[in-house]
Amino acid sequence: MHLPLPFKQGFAQGARALGRLPGMRLVSAPWRGNPVIVGYHRILPREAWLRYPCLHADLAVTPERFREHMAYWARAASCVSMDAVAAGTLPNRAVAVGFDDFYSDVACHALPVLEKYNIPAILYLCTDFVEGDPFLWWYGVDAAVNSGKASLDVRFEEWHFFGSLKYAWQRQNMFRRLSACCSRLDAPRQRAFLDCLGTTAHCRQPGILPTWELVEKLARHPCITIGAHTLSHGALCSLSPEESRRQMEQSRLHIEKHLDMPVHHLAYPFGGHDAAAQREYVLAAQSGFRTAVTTERGTNSPDTPLQALHRSIILQEHNTTVLEALNSGWDTVLRAARRKLAGQ
Repeated sequence: MHLPLPFKQGFAQGARALGRLPGMRLVSAPWRGNPVIVGYHRILPREAWLRYPCLHADLAVTPERFREHMAYWARAASCVSMDAVAAGTLPNRAVAVGFDDFYSDVACHALPVLEKYNIPAILYLCTDFVEGDPFLWWYGVDAAVNSGKASLDVRFEEWHFFGSLKYAWQRQNMFRRLSACCSRLDAPRQRAFLDCLGTTAHCRQPGILPTWELVEKLARHPCITIGAHTLSHGALCSLSPEESRRQMEQSRLHIEKHLDMPVHHLAYPFGGHDAAAQREYVLAAQSGFRTAVTTERGTNSPDTPLQALHRSIILQEHNTTVLEALNSGWDTVLRAARRKLAGQ
């Protein structure tokens, strides 16, 4: 059963607020780890959300929210680069900030905020997003659930997606179900899936991705490091070992060729345990990456492999209560309790 998102969000917000009670920080401090790593995707004005509302709920924060977040980290933590994470000489309460996919709006909406607070950030680049004709299937999935239809009834291979689209939380749940399926498919089957949904045209989004000229400009900025995000953003666990290695190595080599500077850091596409696991961690190290980040939230410690770093993806719904929970370790305590209650 899929609970309404407002219910789940409200419950999570209340649980995180408990971390502010007297004495709770002492309980959670050992769970914080060092560094905390946070990830973003797009920084978009609110009016730009309207065409793809489900996608942007999972992919973007507004400039106002991003400014609020960076102001918090600037006063409550020590902001560090991924080079510092790789070196292992970190201050207490270190936090590292990054962006997956490297959408071009980062330059106009995020960079001024990073400059204001002197916060280093890493931009993880998919080279196919700069070159060729990238197929951004997640935009097609959003278009399918926000088509104006009252319900969705689609069969693809062994899957059957059926449900109401009447309310926003139902559309968001359907979006996440469809996205979870599509992220595990290879490129030809992704295209077939979007053809089945009837929204293939939405998967090409001219103008939202950077040119090499913009990449080169930002690479020279003192706040910015460029990292790799593979060639085509496929879930690496779904690929052969040879293709998974090729995706990592060739993306690094492409960026190094264009920028004439070394690339030491990787973000696994999607980044969950079903998209990158022990095989990918080993391949990332063998491919020359000093660090690689997942999207698995958790505690980073000196024992955490540098190619399997925990990271929290930050969304528009996340206010400073969420950041405080990450910064204090309370977020990790809550997740541990949730797993225990679930018998995991």
